[in-house]
Amino acid sequence: SYYKTKTIKTKVNLNSLFKYQHNLYSVPPEYVGKIISVYATENNLHVYYNRDLITVHELSNNKINYSKVHHLEMINNTFSKKENIKDYALMHFKELEKFNEQISNVIREP
Repeated sequence: SYYKTKTIKTKVNLNSLFKYQHNLYSVPPEYVGKIISVYATENNLHVYYNRDLITVHELSNNKINYSKVHHLEMINNTFSKKENIKDYALMHFKELEKFNEQISNVIREP
């Protein structure tokens, strides 16, 4: 089947996120500040740095789309104490899911 692809170049922000069509998607934190190429297909975003594929995201209506792996890496880089990072990251990830749900409800209301 034929589908259109769209390519953009964009900069990764300090939270390891890039913007695509008003929503944010994550990349591994080592790409913060770097220019990446995003190839959008019908359902996915293929993200490259130079010619290396660094991640793939499913297109989403959520405002913030962190991969759990990228999110945990970001949290790890932020904290100096390593003991409860995984628990904190999971809790924070659930809060992001709630935020996305609340934003969706606000946008849907007439």
